[in-house]
Amino acid sequence: MRRRSICLPALDLSTSGKTLEEARKRFGEAAMLFFDELTRRGTLGEVLGELGWQKINRSWKPPMVVSQQSETIKIPVAA
Repeated sequence: MRRRSICLPALDLSTSGKTLEEARKRFGEAAMLFFDELTRRGTLGEVLGELGWQKINRSWKPPMVVSQQSETIKIPVAA
């Protein structure tokens, strides 16, 4: 069965689903949990900085994408 994946390297966050819609829904939930937890712990700025984000004036700017590529790989599975 083929699954759809969503990956956001700027947050080191990814998810998947049976459909693109399901993957998007799961990604939204994961992103919300990610930000809620970092805010709760008081580590949002620290973690974003470690991920390459920059605080400019009073807003966070994500790291610049220098290249983007999708790859399909086949992984052998033992019978």
